Amino acid sequence: MTKKNKILLLLSFLIFILLLITVVINKTVFLDKIIYESIKSIQNPFLNKIFIGITKLGNAIPVTLICIIYVLLNREEGKYVIACVITSMLLNLLLKNIVSRTRPDAIWLIKESGFSFPSGHAMASMALYGMLFYFISLKKFNYKKLVLGLMISLIILIGISRIYVGVHFPSDILAGFSLSFCVVLIYIYLYQKEVEYVS
Repeated sequence: MTKKNKILLLLSFLIFILLLITVVINKTVFLDKIIYESIKSIQNPFLNKIFIGITKLGNAIPVTLICIIYVLLNREEGKYVIACVITSMLLNLLLKNIVSRTRPDAIWLIKESGFSFPSGHAMASMALYGMLFYFISLKKFNYKKLVLGLMISLIILIGISRIYVGVHFPSDILAGFSLSFCVVLIYIYLYQKEVEYVS
């Protein structure tokens, strides 16, 4: 693993641990309520449709379909994408049941169940689109920067959408992003090691 990725891994893990400790001890994180209310305050019928559509991109069916399609296009890379998503989701399930943080007490725009911390959609989107970002960055084709920008935008927008529809606090999203990013970096390292071994 490169020095840069080691630093990113450490920083991301520290962010997650700090958020985890804060949520376990205080049940809330500084600025959580302010940011949550600020994002929800811009709700209107037009934006509701957009963000409900965006949040669905982090649902199990779309994520699974994209994984399957990528495996069919590139089996070697695809297996790392699937492994990263599965690992992130298993960690999410484990942590949600350990922390048992209830979702925001507000009117939601969608139906949701289960606990809140960390966000499963945030972890799934980071795992899926984060790995796709890495593999796409290795290729040469027209409009690559546009596609990479789309991957980053999807991750960010899915995270924001979970706050907008009312089912997550900002700290749920940041914790999901930071932990899943650690998983992404680990699988990138494993992929690079396999490439080195094969070559």
